[in-house]
Amino acid sequence: MQNDMRAQQTVKIFLTEGNPTGLRTLELFNWNGKGVIIPRDRIESAIQREELKTQGVYILLGESEQAEEMIYIGESENISDRIKSHHKNKNFWDTALCFFSKDQNLNKAHVKFLEEMLIKEASEANRVKIENGNQPDKTKLSESDRAEVLMFAENIKLILSSIGYKFLKKATDYEEKNNDIYVCEGPDAKAKGFPTSEGFVVLKGSFVRKEIAQSAKDRHIKRRPFLIEDGSLIEHNDKSFVFTKDVVFTSPSNAAQNVLARNANGWTEWVRESDGKTLDEIFRK
Repeated sequence: MQNDMRAQQTVKIFLTEGNPTGLRTLELFNWNGKGVIIPRDRIESAIQREELKTQGVYILLGESEQAEEMIYIGESENISDRIKSHHKNKNFWDTALCFFSKDQNLNKAHVKFLEEMLIKEASEANRVKIENGNQPDKTKLSESDRAEVLMFAENIKLILSSIGYKFLKKATDYEEKNNDIYVCEGPDAKAKGFPTSEGFVVLKGSFVRKEIAQSAKDRHIKRRPFLIEDGSLIEHNDKSFVFTKDVVFTSPSNAAQNVLARNANGWTEWVRESDGKTLDEIFRK
């Protein structure tokens, strides 16, 4: 029953300036929380809002110097002041997502717990580079407080996903819903995965060609150094890497390019294991 009710939720987006890319607020029916999307060029207007002068969590979004999507997750007793400080001291971000309680029911322990949880889930999802350093210490809450904060976090995740931010969603969240497994093979590479509405999941245990062909452009495999750095890809032998966890790529082609280490059309490279049909044959005809 809970899942059915969750599926029928309404996310209310209010354009405070009448501009779809400007300052926006985010709410759910019958939820005491609220979110605010702050484009960096609207920060002066945002920090004047009284509702942001409260405790809450925030997420800074932008790109690293290597053009990889990057986030920073934090908490503060005064979100407005903290965002203003990050405007001066952090260069990478262009959007801030802030979440707080409309009735100020979140205390310092609550927002610390939320911060820790969001950092942990973003790290496990492994979709973006996390600018935070070490994982914060684990905050202890009473059983009732923990239940309330977990529900608050679930609503944050629901809102983020509904407006297009998937950096908290794990590849394994899709696994039970997909029965069709696809295979992509080439020299020194053999991977398995499946398509989703958000991209293509390459499964743990898949082998990836180590040597990068000249046909592979930087944009095709720009994630590879970061996947190696965070341990998602480790050396299998002198010719291959192996995935240590499920990883979501933006498209079948991007997944195939990273597996085969060359330019590739994923719609024809990924073949359904059960009958040998390509993604192109199944979804485009």
